[in-house]
Amino acid sequence: MQGHSSSCKDREHWLIEKLGGNYSSFKWGHGSQRRSVSTNSVKQDPLVQQKIVEVCSQLNKPVIVSSQLLESMIVYPTPTRAEVDYVSEAVRQRADALMLSGESAMGQFPDKALTVLRSVSLRIEKLWREEKEHEVMDFPDIASSFSGSISEEICNSAAKMSNNLEVDTFFDTKDKHMASILSRSQPDCPIYPFMTDTSVRKRLNLQWGLIPWFCLV
Repeated sequence: MQGHSSSCKDREHWLIEKLGGNYSSFKWGHGSQRRSVSTNSVKQDPLVQQKIVEVCSQLNKPVIVSSQLLESMIVYPTPTRAEVDYVSEAVRQRADALMLSGESAMGQFPDKALTVLRSVSLRIEKLWREEKEHEVMDFPDIASSFSGSISEEICNSAAKMSNNLEVDTFFDTKDKHMASILSRSQPDCPIYPFMTDTSVRKRLNLQWGLIPWFCLV
């Protein structure tokens, strides 16, 4: 038992080291995605997953949860209660994105699966905003330069101000770095960054709360 616990801790340290390296994003999943992360016991998955999401958020790296979220909906039109609970927990952990796989690729009810995923996610996000009472996510600084620290402070202050004033929308002009840092603070309102680069717009679309728009100039 002690050896298994030690193994889990070693794996957790490995994850933190990898996430602190050059990984631009990280995907957590079971089944076909198990090559990303492997654990000896399914019972350990929630704890490891939560740690991954926390570390990714601290390092401002997108994390996608894709662990057969609504697997039963491949053949049935409604999810199990356990599946709804799992989706809810992934949202509470503040994952940047949730991804369906077999449910939408070969399932009999892809539209219903997406509707369930969206409705549960929106409901839990709304509840989370009410519970945190306009507070923003408080993470340690990750900037390696003085100018980077200034950017982080500006974004944190902007997120707090928007929450206190209950603004409806954030607009960011052509600065992918600032938009990404602002997403890390997770303000209550959506963030609309304007991007001229299609590839950058697609990458930003993975991060929490970002809805990038394409502009020509």
